[in-house]
Amino acid sequence: MKLQTALAALAVIATPMSALADASRDAFVEDLFEAFNEHDVDKLMTFYADDVIVHGPESCEPKVGKEAVRASYTEMFEQIPDVHDEVDLIVTQGDMTAVTFTASSNIPGYEFEMPIAVFFKMEDGLVVEDRVFFDSDITPDCS
Repeated sequence: MKLQTALAALAVIATPMSALADASRDAFVEDLFEAFNEHDVDKLMTFYADDVIVHGPESCEPKVGKEAVRASYTEMFEQIPDVHDEVDLIVTQGDMTAVTFTASSNIPGYEFEMPIAVFFKMEDGLVVEDRVFFDSDITPDCS
């Protein structure tokens, strides 16, 4: 019995801290996407630092600050009231987490499924930088 207890303790000690951190980060990402799919903007804001920076192909300049991110989510949910994200893959290395997912909508005449990749930079348990990549017909006028 002592040997089993010692082996169990050794297994816990031998588990890399990064594996424990990765599992925690996976849960963080899953909770963030759950809030997105619930269209709960207030809950979404709890995942972002006050001075977060969000880069995306739909705008010329990054969105800076939690209120800019709040406005972006609010506008999206108003324009696409049934938008839903399905997470495909989460990969964490250091302070970065990469997520691939598929965004979709079934609004008649505007149905879509779009593969998207996002890279979250994390500090103190919050997203401080969010880089989104997707291919679309939307090209912002940055002149």
